Amino acid sequence: MVDEFGKPTALITMTVNPEDEDIIMNLYENQKAWERPDVVNSCFYQKMHELIRVIEKEEIFGPVECSVVVIEFQKRGLPHCHCAFTLKEKWDTKEKVDAYIKAFLPPLSQEEADKCGEIFDEEYLEYVQKFMIHKPCGIHNPKAPCMVDGKCKRKFPQNFCEETVMDDNGFTRPKRPDNGRSFKMKVNGKEVDVDNRWVVPHNPYLLKLMQSHINVEAINSIATVFYVFKYMFKGDDKAFVEMNEFIDNEMVQALNYDEIKSYEDYRYISATEAHWHLSDFWMYRLSHSVDRLAVHLENEQSLYMGEDAGDEEMEKAKEKDSKLMAFFKANQEREKEIAKVKETIEILKAQKKPINHIQIPEKILYNKIGVDHVWDGKAGKWNPRKKTTKPKLCRLYNVNPKRTNCFYLRRLLMAVPGPTSFENIRTVDGVLYPTYREACVALGLVIFICTIIGSLRSWESFGIIRKI
Repeated sequence: MVDEFGKPTALITMTVNPEDEDIIMNLYENQKAWERPDVVNSCFYQKMHELIRVIEKEEIFGPVECSVVVIEFQKRGLPHCHCAFTLKEKWDTKEKVDAYIKAFLPPLSQEEADKCGEIFDEEYLEYVQKFMIHKPCGIHNPKAPCMVDGKCKRKFPQNFCEETVMDDNGFTRPKRPDNGRSFKMKVNGKEVDVDNRWVVPHNPYLLKLMQSHINVEAINSIATVFYVFKYMFKGDDKAFVEMNEFIDNEMVQALNYDEIKSYEDYRYISATEAHWHLSDFWMYRLSHSVDRLAVHLENEQSLYMGEDAGDEEMEKAKEKDSKLMAFFKANQEREKEIAKVKETIEILKAQKKPINHIQIPEKILYNKIGVDHVWDGKAGKWNPRKKTTKPKLCRLYNVNPKRTNCFYLRRLLMAVPGPTSFENIRTVDGVLYPTYREACVALGLVIFICTIIGSLRSWESFGIIRKI
């Protein structure tokens, strides 16, 4: 999806609010939210769908091109979701970021709002103070969960910032003016002044709608894509469990201590996560369905057959086309269609009839075949797609550069539309090249190594390499 639509525009993290009215109304007397994972999950699942709806359907940030949503569970069980949205209109200026993201306290009174020319919203102020404040840590609370080696891993308190900064690392630091706004918060029995440095970036509309912690971050560089998706797909929580034997309520100390046998690596699943799986709620959501396409050299495709396959089954597996071979055959049929259309155009031209209404079919790229075609695994062929329930994207399997021929074949498949065979894709301007690499060089897809060596030598003669 990044190849197709570019980097994500916004990263949104929403956490369940255990004091939500919908949760409290469904609890028994003297019951806590963590005791009812079914209620917590149901409420959060509905709110998450509402969040996706207002962003994708109502387009509060503008048209959405694609999105990825991943569910994660905290150690104590409360769920939260990470959502990456790629918008049609990028947040590439300070003005656009300021229009959607706030990282400072709103006016604390009507008088202050009148002086600053802002609107006093008591409900919004209450939600910011309740949900969007990073509880003071550091010298105020050295034992806070966010403290690692004496520093806050979330980098709070943040520095004051009079205007939004889009740094070179791809991260956006929203505006945090030093305007004197602050309020008192109790931390370990002491009152602490909380100002704009402790405010988590958010969107006011989403905060008032969801009534829970909802962090909104702007992404301004392709470099942050790896960070974002690693953060979203970091996997399950793990727990190390010590295994000991007890006899008469006393632990037996083993002389031959074996660390491998004494400790086992377990997957940590809370009651809330277990109920989530049992309820068949999805753990992730993609706005597009992604089909994977194999890349192989001629006569090197994978064959699939049963465990005790006979000669007949093996012959059938051998005759069945792979996705790549079927792609070549689909292009052969497309070439026939193009030839017919061109012939029709020539006939109409000779008859001096209009031809503007006739369109010549376009040639297909391998990584676009799944958009208008659907793969029939039993027949081993690509059939024209009749209906689309979900937008489709295709992804070619990665190929190690050490597999030289296959690596350059993959490069050709992503750049050359409508190839009809392995030989045809190596043909450039009527010349059949013996290797895929030479065909890539002829098309300008890669730089010939001699050109690079010549450039390095010329740089060396001027002393440039020594300076580097």
